[in-house]
Amino acid sequence: MSNTMLDPSVLDVARRQVSLFLKDRFSSTSEEVGRVKCQYAAQGILNSSIAQVAIVRILRSELIERALRTWDIYKRLLPADQSASTDLSKQLKAEVISAVDGSLDDVKQFYSKAIGLVQLSNGMPRFEELYMEARDKMESAIDEYFLTRAPQPARQSVAAPLIPEPHPTLIDAERLQQLKALTATKLDLTRLVALCEELNKCYAQNCFMAVAALTRALLDHVPPVFGCASFKEVANHYKGAKSFRESMQHLDNSARKVGDAHLHVQMRSKEILPTQTQVNFSNDLDVLLGEVVRVLS
Repeated sequence: MSNTMLDPSVLDVARRQVSLFLKDRFSSTSEEVGRVKCQYAAQGILNSSIAQVAIVRILRSELIERALRTWDIYKRLLPADQSASTDLSKQLKAEVISAVDGSLDDVKQFYSKAIGLVQLSNGMPRFEELYMEARDKMESAIDEYFLTRAPQPARQSVAAPLIPEPHPTLIDAERLQQLKALTATKLDLTRLVALCEELNKCYAQNCFMAVAALTRALLDHVPPVFGCASFKEVANHYKGAKSFRESMQHLDNSARKVGDAHLHVQMRSKEILPTQTQVNFSNDLDVLLGEVVRVLS
């Protein structure tokens, strides 16, 4: 076997595992898109840009998941002594692209139907753009892998101190400090601060079902700040800026439903776990918390 190419037996095992994985993704994608469509149909807004954005967001996440997870399968099967080379990197990229390319019919169909929900052009990304983003992420992951395996020239130097990578956060650190700095308010912010801190901890540890549940709890907790009885009232009737209400409506329509999906669903024969993309409502949460700070300051 050439040290710069994969053994045919390794390729055969990888291809079989990838085939099974992609078949499973077909079922998962169909179920996830179906759940979202039922959710918006029940609200009478299936033919809306909100539903369209939600479905396209799922498909974007799915394309990235297929590309990166397919690469992970090949990576796990690489021999420990496999030497790094440009030829091997190209071979693996071609293998992953070929496998993912052959599994896109379902995603393309879902995308086409999603775009058809709203007849007028609304600036949605083209399918090719979504797929190229997934390919770019996969190719970058392969390049990074081989870069770390490439032999480094010997040199004598003092090793730089290790600096731990920062954990990903959902609630902006500066916004959290602003909440903590609020004093002399009629409302106790202790629980709100704790919810924000726990959201960041769960998000950093990939505890995405907990993130979905905590986000829903946060939305249920803040209405008194705005003189409202429920978050739906905040989203639809709070006399704030139009852009604020639109962000709150997105939280109410999407974040709340995602939370419900992971809080109230009983055991089924087939499950799919939430991804980081599905529970990341950081932009809208920051808009909400910014308004909390403004009102209570």
